[in-house]
Amino acid sequence: MTLNHPTVDAVSKTASAAIKSCYRVAVPSYAPCVETTTVSAVVEQGTTLPAFVAWDSVNTPSVIDINPTDNTQSRAYTVSVSYTIIDNTPITYSVVDFTVSDCIITHFNLPTNPGP
Repeated sequence: MTLNHPTVDAVSKTASAAIKSCYRVAVPSYAPCVETTTVSAVVEQGTTLPAFVAWDSVNTPSVIDINPTDNTQSRAYTVSVSYTIIDNTPITYSVVDFTVSDCIITHFNLPTNPGP
């Protein structure tokens, strides 16, 4: 599952004088405010991730893999993701909800009996 990153709403760029200064285009112009975010933490309900949820914070920080192995893991999960913006403290959102459902086998195709 790929984690989305927050983005700046264009209308909010003119909300206040301090914000407007980040997006100044007139002379003298300034480098715009940094909008790039990185995923800095991924936890389930304020603790840790379940063992069947993998997050590689170095190689693929915007992806979590969900691979439950048995029905004891069946329930709804809410994952909080912290995003870090340069020169700012991390911002945490509960952005990922997923449910692991029971695996129920409803039918087997039995092989035919071998002939004599």
